[in-house]
Amino acid sequence: MLTLLLSSKDDNLSKDDCKQILTSADCQVQHGSIDNLSGLSPDVDAIIIQSLFPSTSLSKEQMKILLHFPLLWYWEGASPDISPEETHHFDGLLFPNMPSESVRLTLNNSLRNHRHRILLQKDNDKLAYQLEERRWVDRAKSILREERNITEQEAYTFLRKQAMDERRRLPEVAASLVQFHKMLEKPREAEHIRG
Repeated sequence: MLTLLLSSKDDNLSKDDCKQILTSADCQVQHGSIDNLSGLSPDVDAIIIQSLFPSTSLSKEQMKILLHFPLLWYWEGASPDISPEETHHFDGLLFPNMPSESVRLTLNNSLRNHRHRILLQKDNDKLAYQLEERRWVDRAKSILREERNITEQEAYTFLRKQAMDERRRLPEVAASLVQFHKMLEKPREAEHIRG
C-alpha cells in the first residue's frame, strides 16, 4: 500500500511517530503538503492527515480534493475525545502506538469505507438529478393544465408524445416548454406593469 502522509500545520505533532506505525504495517510513506494538493498522485492509496483539529486546518477546497482519496486522520491529541463533526469526512482514524495489525485493518476498512462513501455520493447525485428532472416535468404539466385547461394525465400524455415525436427525453421537452413559457410571460408582465 502506498500512503501519502501530508505534512501538518501543527508544529507540535511528530511526523516520525506516524511514519513509524505506517512502515511497521508494511506501508510506503510519501510526504506531501496540505498547502499543495494540486500535484497529488492518483497512485496514492490513502491520505493521512496529521492535525489536532483537521476541520479547522483544512479549507473547503482542500477537503474537496482530499475526498477523492481514502482519507485517514492521525490523532495524536492528549485524549481521544473526538466529536462526530470532527470525523465525518474521514474514512478511518490512526492513533500513536497502534499495533501493525490494527493499522492494516484500519487501512483496509478505510478503503472499504471510501468506496462506500463514493457509491453513496454517486447515488445522491443521481437522485438529485432525477428530482430536478421530475420538477421540470411537474412544472411543464402544471403550465399545460393552466394554459390548455386539461387534466394532469392529458398533460403528461402530451409531453410524452412530444418527446417521442422529437426523439428527445421527456425532461428535456418539459424544460424547453417551461423556459419557453417563462420567455412568453416576461412581455405579459411588462404589459401588466404599464397598464
